[in-house]
Amino acid sequence: MSSNRNIKTYETKKKQTLIVGDNLDVLVGTTVSITCPVVGNPQPTIKWTKSGADILVSRFVKIKNNTLTIFGGRWSDTGPYTCIATNAAGSDSKSTFVNFVRKYNRYLIQLSLGTLSNEDGNANDGGSEKTHFWLALYFFERVIRVLFFCFKLCE
Repeated sequence: MSSNRNIKTYETKKKQTLIVGDNLDVLVGTTVSITCPVVGNPQPTIKWTKSGADILVSRFVKIKNNTLTIFGGRWSDTGPYTCIATNAAGSDSKSTFVNFVRKYNRYLIQLSLGTLSNEDGNANDGGSEKTHFWLALYFFERVIRVLFFCFKLCE
């Protein structure tokens, strides 16, 4: 009844299709279709829920032939989607987690923290020495990466 892939795609795409059981991280605005392949005798009926509540069909959400489609997914559409298949023999369910993420631009900020001088008067070093310190902050996909580095300037 399912698959078990973890898909992360931050490329701008119009549509992403998966099978219930897959988990997906995708950009806001992407249309997502989740297929629930079921077999049984008698043929099972399918019900879809999101976070335990029945899904209401609207202009943004459609259900057709065991496939749930979310058109132009929004951040508020993030959550677990569950396919419940039921017939006279019983029921079975499988869930998919869809995470709609906002697209963030990459930012790089570099800050000069200053220069320290070393003028100890030692005749062996051939002069004064300066060390320059930098702090770089790199922002991407809600993650801040901090780089701290320094280099020596010899005069």
